[in-house]
Amino acid sequence: MKKGLMRLTFRQHLIRWGLVGSLLILGLFGGTCAHAATPANGAFSVAPILPRDNQSGVAYFKFATKPGQTRDLRLRVTNQTHAPAAYDVTPRLASTNTNGYLDYGHNNTNAALPAQARDLFQPSHRQVVQIPAQTSRVVHVKFTGPKKSFAGIMLGGITVAHHADHQPAATKGTGIVATTEYVVAAEFYQHRAATPLTPAVTFKSAQYRLAQAHPQLTLQVVNHTADLVAQGHLKAKLTNLAGKTVAKFDQAQLMFAPQDAFSLNLPVTAQHLTAGKYTLTGMLTTPGDFNFPINLPLTVSPQRARAVDQHAANFKKRAPVNWGLVAILGLLGMILVSLLGVMTLLLRGHRLSRVVTKPIERRNLHD
Repeated sequence: MKKGLMRLTFRQHLIRWGLVGSLLILGLFGGTCAHAATPANGAFSVAPILPRDNQSGVAYFKFATKPGQTRDLRLRVTNQTHAPAAYDVTPRLASTNTNGYLDYGHNNTNAALPAQARDLFQPSHRQVVQIPAQTSRVVHVKFTGPKKSFAGIMLGGITVAHHADHQPAATKGTGIVATTEYVVAAEFYQHRAATPLTPAVTFKSAQYRLAQAHPQLTLQVVNHTADLVAQGHLKAKLTNLAGKTVAKFDQAQLMFAPQDAFSLNLPVTAQHLTAGKYTLTGMLTTPGDFNFPINLPLTVSPQRARAVDQHAANFKKRAPVNWGLVAILGLLGMILVSLLGVMTLLLRGHRLSRVVTKPIERRNLHD
């Protein structure tokens, strides 16, 4: 009976100290958390209603078109929340962002394109769609094929996001709230090429500037190809007049939108550039062993060098020590060590009590 009582008391001690430790940890670090979209904070879903002639095996719009041919692109948007909601539906032509990746958030307006977004989609601007709670609605975007014939592909996308005036509000004390945005791609063509198009990329110029408070080399790039240029790998170096390498660049998994002229940022991480003349040399390599040389002059004026030095974030300077966080971490460490010590002592006491209370078997030597 006493053995059972001792075992129960030991378990109660473990539970008690475990709860105390858990409450302390939650009290210290339980104030911030990230929330994905849930029915309580603005969840919704988007699904394309694909046409019958859509290419099989893909979950987005991919179809052949003829000059001036029209069709209805339909999306089913479902409001999963318990309140009415508004959504922005915006068609665009795919572009390339300054990191060198495909981007549906900005419209490609290159004059070399067979047609512009305003000619292809109606409405071509943002339309606001009101959807009641727990309801689905079909959204229509009218598509008109380019009036002139073209080779390769054109790539667009229809973005659906919470309306700017109806963003889900952050719950008090939650810290970070993740919002959802959907993009349904729309790829169309007039003639399916028997072989992939040969990529053609040129580098026009280089400029030293600030981007997001960090010094960058900004290259002006043109993808002349009527197709995606994917899995690009850029390696380059910047040398001064003396031939000394002052910066190196290595960026992989680049993806350029079809027939796009864009800016590409290369971060200067080693040091700020001083005023003077430089040369950027390197190579962009794409699958199929296609190589595109880079050989660009760069002049940094004294005014530009001073402006970058004055306004750039000091990435070499160490961040100040957060002594409050250090104290919290130290306290947490002391709590964990104390819990471990208490549990060890209780465990030792429990084992010792079992040894002391264990009945000793006696034998009658005379029997």
